[in-house]
Parts: sequence; C-alpha cells; structure tokens
Amino acid sequence: MRGVLLAAAMLLWIPLAPAARAAQAGAPLDTAEQLYQQGHFAEAADTLQTAARSDPNNAALHYWLGRCYFELRNYDQASTNAEKAVRLSAQNSDYHLWLARIYGRLADARTLVVIGSGADRPAARDLVVEEFRLLTLDAQHRITRDLLVSRGTLTSTLVHPREVFRVAIVAASSRGLGRAIAIELAREGAEVAICSRSAPDLEKAADEIRRATGREALRQALDVSRGEEVERFVEAAEKRFGRVDICVTNAGGPPSKPFVETSLDDWRGATDSLLLGTIHFARAVLPRMKARGWGRLVTITSVTVKQPLDNMALSNSVRAAVTALARTLANEYGPYGITVNNVCPGYTLTDRLKELAGMMAGHAGTTPEQVYERWSAEVPARRLGKPEEFAAMVAFLASERAAYVNGVSVAVDGGWVRGLL
Repeated sequence: MRGVLLAAAMLLWIPLAPAARAAQAGAPLDTAEQLYQQGHFAEAADTLQTAARSDPNNAALHYWLGRCYFELRNYDQASTNAEKAVRLSAQNSDYHLWLARIYGRLADARTLVVIGSGADRPAARDLVVEEFRLLTLDAQHRITRDLLVSRGTLTSTLVHPREVFRVAIVAASSRGLGRAIAIELAREGAEVAICSRSAPDLEKAADEIRRATGREALRQALDVSRGEEVERFVEAAEKRFGRVDICVTNAGGPPSKPFVETSLDDWRGATDSLLLGTIHFARAVLPRMKARGWGRLVTITSVTVKQPLDNMALSNSVRAAVTALARTLANEYGPYGITVNNVCPGYTLTDRLKELAGMMAGHAGTTPEQVYERWSAEVPARRLGKPEEFAAMVAFLASERAAYVNGVSVAVDGGWVRGLL
C-alpha cells in the first residue's frame, strides 16, 4: 500500500505533456477571452498571467496578454507579450498583426518624450513629434506590409505607409453602407468606432468587423440628433484610441413620400437626423482635427442631391442642405490639413433599398424583382451597386492620397446621374 501511495505521489511531479498543457490552458483562455469581450481587461490579464506562470511557452496566452495590456494602454508590456507570442509561434500571422499594431501605438506614446523637450518652441516641437511618429510608423510598415497585403487585411493600392493606424468614426454603421464603410476602413488599417440606435445590431456589426479584419471596434448606441450623445461618443473614441482622424457622417434614409403627404413632423425628423446629426459630428471632430493639423470628414448623402427623385421630398431637400454644409466646411477647414467631401450613393444593394423596392412594388402592383430590373435598366452599368464598392470610395477620400480632393460631391452610382458635374 505504501508503494502505491509513493508511486501516486511521484506521478504528481511528472511534467504534463504538451497536449495536456494545451487542454489545461484552454479554460483560462476561454475565461480571459470572455472577460476581454466584456471590456474587463484587467481581470482578463490577471487570469492569463496566472496561467502563463504555469505554462510560460504557450503562445496564445502571451498573445491575449498583449491584447489586454494594449487595451489597458500599457504598450510596453503589450509589446513584450506580443513579441514573445511571435517568437513562440512565428507562423501565426495574427500574432504578427497584433505586434505591428502595438508598435504603431507605441510610436505615438513615445512622442511624449519629444514633446517635453521643446516646450519653448511649439511649432518646431510639433513638427519633430509628427516626423518622429511617421518615421517610426514607416519602419514598422516596411516590416509588416507584405504580410498585411498577403492576408488581404491591407489594400496596397489605397493605403499610404503613413496611414496605418488612423482612427475613424463611422456613424449609422450597424447596417448597410455604414457597416461596409467601417469594415473597409478597418481593412485599410484604421481603428474604428461605430454607432447606431440599436445596440444589438452594433454587436453584430462589431463581430463582423472582428471576423473580417481582426480589429476590435468601439461601439456605442446613440441618437445622432442629440449633440451631447455625439460628443460623449467622440470623447470615448479619443480616450480609447488617442485621437480622431476620420469621421464619416451617415444616417438612415427618411420616409419616401410626395410633398403633399409629408407632415411637419416628417420634416423635423429628417432635419434632426440628417442635417443636425452631421452638424453635431462636425462640431465634435473638426476642432480636434484642426489641433492635429490633419483630418478627413466625409458626409454620406444620396444621388438625389444631384438629380432629385420623385416622391422623395425629404431626401431631396435635407440631403442637399448637408451637401451645402460640407462644401462650406471644406472652405473653412481646408487651410488646416482637413478635407471635407460628400459621397452620393446610387442604387446600392442594402436593406434600405430592399425596403424601398418593396414599397414601390406595392404602390405599382408589381414585384420587388421587377423594380430592381427597372432600376438596373436606368444605370449605364446595367446593374445595382455593391456596398463594398461604395465603401472603397469613402476609404480613398479618407486617405492621404486624397489630400488634394476637397469640397466635392462624388456620385457612386454606375453612371446613373446624367449631369456633367
């Protein structure tokens, strides 16, 4: 009996095989990932640290530790863990992507050292800070660009080396064009903050962004017609990511009605959502962009601002006001490195277009498919647009390469608008 007990005690000291260690690490990883998704980054890091002490060569543990410390803004520790994950699992491209992302944030953090050394010469100091940041990002970019392009995470034709890790806000981004824009900007290397009225729809959109790009979007449910809610959202994005570089204003389409059936409440609702929503975002982001000397404001309207459609009095009128506002802001903020442009979608296959097709089919006594066919016949391309095609134009206007494009209204409509301008 004593021999059996001794043998059992000795077995307790035998190191676990790799497969057993992996299984043992699975539970802490699952727990930590759940805490991470809930925003409990410190608790997730504690769980992972405990697991890593008993399994120090588990790359996944160090990868998730790096992510947690990144969210806690401890970029030095984040880079230490991410580097270890890469060394332990050099073939895992996700680990390389996160390390590159942390390096980019670390470059911004280290500019604080330069700031402190030139307080008596603000202009020279700001120039040194920006050059330091860009040079660091360029070095990081050269290391990681091939990997990013090969994965399809970065589109080489649109992104300048210095644009990696821009910060973008996209309004009304839980569905349709807004969601497509958020995904495209994240693919182009931007951190994204998304908002809409519906929290459940935002969670679905954030999950889609995560699966498509590996990025964790900040999301917040709000009403864009309420200025205080917009300001809190912009502040949250700035707190999370350190700044705001790009803002895409967007809102759901107003009811489609002829003028005689449009009530004053309809007019107030459309004005609050489309025009005031744009104003609230512009008031929140433009001063921040001006202070940094770089920014992109992109408003989303409709081809109705170029060629009004029947039975769409609200969209034709209020979106035209948004376009005029964008042109005015382009004049005012152009001297500060900020561009303001307007993008006008034509017939694009979104849920909103499906609803419109159903309504028009009901009025005409036809089917939605027949409505689609009629619309397609009106477009020289002889088809309806895809959300990702529209999003690509927005991503271009948000880029450094579009620095000399300012104050324009670009139709992404397959040639539907027949006007010269």
